[in-house]
Amino acid sequence: MALVYVGLGAWLWWTADVPAAGSIITLGPIARRILGSVFVLYGLLRFYRIYQAQFRKNTPSNDHD
Repeated sequence: MALVYVGLGAWLWWTADVPAAGSIITLGPIARRILGSVFVLYGLLRFYRIYQAQFRKNTPSNDHD
């Protein structure tokens, strides 16, 4: 899911100058770039948190089982 957010943010950033005719919510190029940046940052944050939770080494203090 993190890659979806990064991809959506990159798409919004890349297509910011293309007119969005016929869409439900029309955003200007600056708003699309800001929203794209937020999506990219959120996706990277989610990826980091998933990576940290899945691939960190268990220490004795973290192993409660």
